[in-house]
Order: sequence, then structure tokens, then C-alpha cells
Amino acid sequence: MRLAWLAWLWRHGDEYGFGGGWLSGVVGSLVVVATALVVAYSLRRNRPLSLAAGAAVGGAGFAWLATH
Repeated sequence: MRLAWLAWLWRHGDEYGFGGGWLSGVVGSLVVVATALVVAYSLRRNRPLSLAAGAAVGGAGFAWLATH
């Protein structure tokens, strides 16, 4: 299953923010994940808010990568 997913990503990578090259796409994805983790960690005292904020930041970041 994982190999099929990688093959699909290879064919459709330009649609998900990897159009500028694989290195910039991977770096951008890692930055989005790291930012979401920092937001979630900073709100760790309130778990529902932490999960919601981390998911919102991650979703917004990946949406921005997919459209730019």
C-alpha cells in the first residue's frame, strides 16, 4: 500500500505543492508539520484546543502549499 501511495504521489506531485521541485516541496511540508507541532505544544494545557489549533494550522499550511 505504501508503494502504491508513493507511486501515486510521484505522478500527481505537481498538484500538491511539489511543482517547484521535490526538495522545496519536502522542506515546505516539514515546515508546516513543525509549525503545527509548535502550536499544538504551546497549547498543551488545553488538549482539545491544542488538537484543534494544530490541525487548523496544518490544514491551512498544506492548503497553501497545494495552491501556490
